[in-house]
Amino acid sequence: MHFLADENFPLYSIELLKEKGFAVRSVFDILRGKPDIFLLNEAIIAKEIILTFDKDFGELIFKTKVKGSCGIVLFRMENFLPSTPAEILIDIIVTKRISLDNNFTVIDADKIRQRPI
Repeated sequence: MHFLADENFPLYSIELLKEKGFAVRSVFDILRGKPDIFLLNEAIIAKEIILTFDKDFGELIFKTKVKGSCGIVLFRMENFLPSTPAEILIDIIVTKRISLDNNFTVIDADKIRQRPI
């Protein structure tokens, strides 16, 4: 599974995902400052799932109806440890509870919601 971690995604979670064998590119390292539409198109081309805390991606994906698909995971949590996003993702992937591909997934502190892209 391949991920594109937005600038606001914790570095420690990126490292944890990489340690577990996931391919993760960091926007902070390679695409810093690029607009969200650019990041979305980049993820579609590279077949990556975007990891973000930025609510704008939901509006962007559904209003612009960008061709192609990837997946977007929006974390809506406050007061969390830097490892928490990675731990949640790893649990979801290992237990195969849901598919992240081609879905807009919202992860709150107490629930997970999805909508097909």
